[in-house]
Amino acid sequence: MNSKPPPPDDVAGLILAAGSGERLGGRYKALLTHKGETLLERVKRLAEPFCSQIITGLPKELLANHDGIEGGATRIETVRRLLAETERPYVLILEAARPFATAEQCSAVLAEAAVSGAALFAHQTPVRDSLAIARDGALETLLPRERIVQLQTPRACRTDWLKDALKYGEATHELILLQKAGYRTTLLPGSTDNIKITYPEDLALLES
Repeated sequence: MNSKPPPPDDVAGLILAAGSGERLGGRYKALLTHKGETLLERVKRLAEPFCSQIITGLPKELLANHDGIEGGATRIETVRRLLAETERPYVLILEAARPFATAEQCSAVLAEAAVSGAALFAHQTPVRDSLAIARDGALETLLPRERIVQLQTPRACRTDWLKDALKYGEATHELILLQKAGYRTTLLPGSTDNIKITYPEDLALLES
């Protein structure tokens, strides 16, 4: 594996911060604070050493007071709008909702993407119960617990790969489209500390 990430001039940071915070009672995650700065400020600061261009997708209501572009109604639409704003060879994707990502992770995922084309972090979490996919009230497929992982940002990808993948339409996640387009994404070991702020009980993590 290449020990160095691409130079910042070759990287655009795409920050996903357009969510409505519905599961947090309608509170915008980008404006939550940790240690005196908003989560949006924190993630931007994290990206700056690695990116010569940073583009943020935000809710329309926040654009008057924050730099960025209006995000889409879905994650994929937000990614598509951000990607249209750059011609850098690589993109580093971060989420305002994941403020505990580290500079070391940004460096490692970019370095891997420079070699393999696309990379992200995955953390294997112990699962107590058996997991399965059901369809129409019937069992369809059992999932092997030992292979279940949680996917985390930061992620990095060749820009041309991601632009090509987005031609495959809508999906819940850009990784699904990369797979449809035939691009392999390399998994790096994730961390239990890299938590996504999603539910009200997660807010206590920002106070520590």
